[in-house]
Amino acid sequence: MTSYGAISIILISFFIIGVGIVSLTNTPFKIMTIPDASAPVDFEKSLREIFLVNNNFTPLAGVLGIGYFLHPVSIPIARNSRN
Repeated sequence: MTSYGAISIILISFFIIGVGIVSLTNTPFKIMTIPDASAPVDFEKSLREIFLVNNNFTPLAGVLGIGYFLHPVSIPIARNSRN
């Protein structure tokens, strides 16, 4: 039962990688190193920007991993704490 969390993370990883590869072939990109926080984001322009360095990736990856690994564990914890 707990292996479903690991399988889900693997499937989501494959999905994210697949969508990334498809979008790289269909969309023109400009590769940047550091995002400029002062510039407004214009979603109407055809050239998209990819930031290779971003400080927000590590917390997001941690929350995603913990969220998917704690779902199968929460049912036995709730079952054992009836009192």
